[in-house]
Amino acid sequence: MKPNYFTIAIYPTVAFNEEEILNRLLDVFESNEKSAPTHWGNCETVQVEYNRQEIIEKVISERRVSEVQLYHDKMTGYIHLRI
Repeated sequence: MKPNYFTIAIYPTVAFNEEEILNRLLDVFESNEKSAPTHWGNCETVQVEYNRQEIIEKVISERRVSEVQLYHDKMTGYIHLRI
C-alpha cells in the first residue's frame, strides 16, 4: 500500500536566508514532478499558490522567517515539505 501523505523535515546547519542556498533547496524539490511544490506558506495555517520568486523575496527581506512549508497536492497524494 502506498502512502498518500508524508512529511520531510530538513533542519539545515546553515541559514537558508541566503538566496543561493534557498535556490539549491528549491531546485531539489522542483526537479521531480512528484515532489514539485504546488503551494507554500510560512506556517501550517497559510497556503498560497507556489511562487518561487515570492518565497525567495520573503525569506531574504524578512530575515525572521524561520520555516518555509512547501506542499504538493497533485493526484499522487499530499506531500508536506518543511525547510
